[in-house]
Amino acid sequence: MIWKSASNGLWWADSLHSPVVEYEVGHSPDGVPHGRRGGAQGRMWFASTYLRAGHLAPADPDFVKAARALLNWPRRHWKIVSGDYESPMAYAYLESLA
Repeated sequence: MIWKSASNGLWWADSLHSPVVEYEVGHSPDGVPHGRRGGAQGRMWFASTYLRAGHLAPADPDFVKAARALLNWPRRHWKIVSGDYESPMAYAYLESLA
């Protein structure tokens, strides 16, 4: 894992050179963290190749296996609503607004 720092003291994982699963929360125009109400959809992803010594190299097979398991978890436990996955709590909250 390669960590980078900014002048303001924040740190982040260098996902171009490090194996990471990234998650971006979707949100509606009014700031509610979900895309059902007309906003952006969230997504979770990982890269199976990384730059190492200036060349593309495959990610470690154990990382890929763990990342796939993590990305598949919502498919087994969340509801599909209009083609998107919603956690049970998000589903209940958004249904209460309808």
